Amino acid sequence: MREASISELNKVNNYMSNRSNTELRIDGHADWIGTTEYNLKLSEKRAKTAYDFLVDKGISNSRLSYQFFGEAIPIAPNKNEDGSDNPEGRQLNRRCEFKIDKAGTAQNVVLKF
Repeated sequence: MREASISELNKVNNYMSNRSNTELRIDGHADWIGTTEYNLKLSEKRAKTAYDFLVDKGISNSRLSYQFFGEAIPIAPNKNEDGSDNPEGRQLNRRCEFKIDKAGTAQNVVLKF
């Protein structure tokens, strides 16, 4: 896991630790390199890694859930307009999104790792 991801996960952990009635859903995503099946497994691994990190830090698993989408929901182009590879776009697509819900409010956080 990238250092930046650990730092961001620690921020999510601090947020969740101070708000006992807050629930969190982790959505895992991947870029388009590899097969659909591979990318589904990779995005599941990303989401599960974040989930496990938070559980290991003491957040109750009853407050956490995760799902995964593979390459299905990109936030950036995987290729440039000329058809060439777009490494920066692919990096943005390799991510977890955190959906935090507390008493009718929602906040989204995107972490890349």
